[in-house]
Amino acid sequence: PDLQEQLRHESKKLVLPMFSKYHAAAMEKKFSRNPEKYLRYNPSKLQHVFDHFFQREEECMTNIE
Repeated sequence: PDLQEQLRHESKKLVLPMFSKYHAAAMEKKFSRNPEKYLRYNPSKLQHVFDHFFQREEECMTNIE
């Protein structure tokens, strides 16, 4: 695979499992009435960001919901 695809894959492999655990633990704790203010990304949104590495920002941020 090309370098960009390899970087996407390795980044997801390294970050997503740890982030998923962190996100699950943070969502269980009631540290704020507005947790979405502090936890802007969930694991699927973060995966979307990784999937769109090396693309222009406006392409990456569309359909992120």
